Amino acid sequence: MGGMSDDTSNSFLIYLMLSLFTLFEYLCFAAFIFFNLPKGTLRKIILIASPVFVVYTVFEYFRTQDSSIDSMTITVENILLIIFCMFYFFKEISQPQSVFIYSSYAFWVIVSILIYSTGTFFYFAYSDNLSDDDWHKWSIINHIFTIIKNILFGIAVIMPKKVNTLQSQEKQYPDQLFDPPPLNPL
Repeated sequence: MGGMSDDTSNSFLIYLMLSLFTLFEYLCFAAFIFFNLPKGTLRKIILIASPVFVVYTVFEYFRTQDSSIDSMTITVENILLIIFCMFYFFKEISQPQSVFIYSSYAFWVIVSILIYSTGTFFYFAYSDNLSDDDWHKWSIINHIFTIIKNILFGIAVIMPKKVNTLQSQEKQYPDQLFDPPPLNPL
């Protein structure tokens, strides 16, 4: 049955809080990715997927209230976030905005979302099948990836807001960005 304690007095409240947290986490992460993508098709996909996910979350909440964790909702959330992170990296590869991708705070936030979502994907996908003992034994996976996510968020916080963009490099060295500097005759 789901891995967490089956105390009936708190199970409803725990399930409600986990479902709300999953929804809030998804909306925050999806919004961050959305605002770091240029206007276009990728942003529209996020705009279409997000209301669908909200409806799915509400549906799953009412369908499985006897469960102790919303594992299917978390799994769908992870799949969507992994796809959205790939959108960001696709944009950075096809239309780079900075000289070094890792010099942007957005990169570190997206990497943390991606690492957390991929690292906990199978754990939450199978969490309905875990006994209480297995849940506590394997919860270290979630703890480790949460720590990694928070460390990467910390790196993002200390990154400068203004990054060295490719356009500023072109303005600073208009003729020397791709051509070698001219030789000075003696």
